[in-house]
Amino acid sequence: MKKTIITALLLLAPVAAATPEPRVNVESIEPSSVAPGNSFEVDLVVANDGDSAASFGPVSVETVEGVQYRGTTSTLDGSFTLGDSSQQIGTLYMSTSDSLSSGSYPVEIEVPVDGASYFETATINVDGSASLVSSFSSAEIEQGRSGEVSVTVENSGTDAASAPSLSFSSDEVFFSPSSVSLREIPAGESVTRTFNVTPDESLSSGTRQVTGTVEYLEDSEAETAEVQGTVTVLDRAEMALDSLDLENPVVGQESELSVELENLGPGEAESITIEVSCDGADVGSSRTFVGQVDADESVPAVFPVTPTSEDVSCTASVSYVDSEERSLSQSAGFSASTPPPVPPAAVAVVVVLVLVGAGVWYRRRSRDELEEV
Repeated sequence: MKKTIITALLLLAPVAAATPEPRVNVESIEPSSVAPGNSFEVDLVVANDGDSAASFGPVSVETVEGVQYRGTTSTLDGSFTLGDSSQQIGTLYMSTSDSLSSGSYPVEIEVPVDGASYFETATINVDGSASLVSSFSSAEIEQGRSGEVSVTVENSGTDAASAPSLSFSSDEVFFSPSSVSLREIPAGESVTRTFNVTPDESLSSGTRQVTGTVEYLEDSEAETAEVQGTVTVLDRAEMALDSLDLENPVVGQESELSVELENLGPGEAESITIEVSCDGADVGSSRTFVGQVDADESVPAVFPVTPTSEDVSCTASVSYVDSEERSLSQSAGFSASTPPPVPPAAVAVVVVLVLVGAGVWYRRRSRDELEEV
């Protein structure tokens, strides 16, 4: 009797329903650290730890900008069913763009199971590198003078350049300052600095190559990059008014103002114009175009000048071009003499001649009138 009752109770006890237990997890990422522009693989485990079968949908992957999903193996491509206590392993094929900066990037993986969705996140570690390139504005500087150049340092890499500094050292061209510290240069950004440049005084004309160095840290490792540029030293013309002279000036009489222009070098002077102005005198043609004067050569110019007073002051102004437009001027004063007075005897002779001439004219006129009568 007791056995019968126990059996009945067992038959009446509820039986637990069989259920699936889906599980999705990332097993590995190879390589664990990927460089920009490279491929990597994510091994994904899709499992059913329950005691009944489960239907799994196609795996979908959501990435951030710079990370690309290329596809998966056939084991995870499309829908599939996993029985109790079974699993399936597949590989997700992915890559990073060339310009992706260093850092950690999430990859969201979604697996539908029996109408629900299960998610897993794979974290991709990207290890880029800084790449510093520099541009140098070429400079043309005259001998004995200074100029400016600008240097731009750009990080074309995918990792920041920390604690950068820029320095120049040359025996021919001097930079001021010779060294500067720069701010951190993130990937894709640039920094520009301006330097004062002075060629050595003994340096002859021509183009010189200058080299600088950028020092920086990348992941606490010291790195260097080279900066190259050119500085051109120009010859400068040194013009001088060698002479400014008014020859035998006499009030009321035209004289010649001579100007001697000399190029002391070492550069060539072009587009030379000389213009003259005078106080106490009239200038006939005040401007002349000379053209070009080579180094260590001179050129004369003559201007017609008529003094109007005894005190004459003349200024010669010169404009010319070597590497830029330049000018100079020089003034000089002169004393003009007055014309000599006419002697009294000469005046008497003139009066007599006038009277004689008048008498002759009168007699001829009278004779002509009588003949007509």
